[in-house]
Amino acid sequence: DIIYALGGTEPQITSCENTNLFNNDKEEIKEEDKLCFFLMTNLRLKEGFTLASFKNYIGKSFDEVLGNKAAKLIKTGLLEKKSGRVHVTDKGMLLLDKVTVDLMD
Repeated sequence: DIIYALGGTEPQITSCENTNLFNNDKEEIKEEDKLCFFLMTNLRLKEGFTLASFKNYIGKSFDEVLGNKAAKLIKTGLLEKKSGRVHVTDKGMLLLDKVTVDLMD
């Protein structure tokens, strides 16, 4: 519907029912970007994340995707994996950027 504002000469759209103002296409997110987003938002949490939430979001198990890289960080005391959870240690929190980069490389 188009109406004219009171005293105005310019039409104003009052309904966008028949207009194509929004693009309904979905943007595909790359696997690497998805992983980066997940790690950056969850490693900063004291409790980290569950292995189940990782698999649910990424579509593969934590060990399958990051097992070898995580093992190195666990060995150096920056990351901990136990009781179905992964989180950075106190030392790892101080070096969170390094932990994230090491997991993403």
